[in-house]
Amino acid sequence: MIHAFCKSFSSLFCFYRKAAALRHGHAALRRGSVRVLAFDDASLTWAFERKHEDERMIVMINRGALERRMDWPESARSLEIVLATGGADVLVEPAAGVVLPPLTGVVLKVADL
Repeated sequence: MIHAFCKSFSSLFCFYRKAAALRHGHAALRRGSVRVLAFDDASLTWAFERKHEDERMIVMINRGALERRMDWPESARSLEIVLATGGADVLVEPAAGVVLPPLTGVVLKVADL
């Protein structure tokens, strides 16, 4: 029944279900250290890193009404999107950094240099 309900990813219930499964599947999101990478109250952006043993995850949030660019973490070789709100069109590439559309968030898995 729940799986049939979740065919539409836009459902808030389904998003929370995916977020909970992501947290369950990654120790860094449950019990890793937390380090703030960026916080800008004026532009309503926030980025933080969770790290546990060899696993690093980065969460970036844009609560503002404008698209925002956030810097590529210097120690990251690559970033893989593992969850984005609303299936947002998030741009992730070293030259551009991470570009978040308005009112979006993204969880990224980090591969270190």
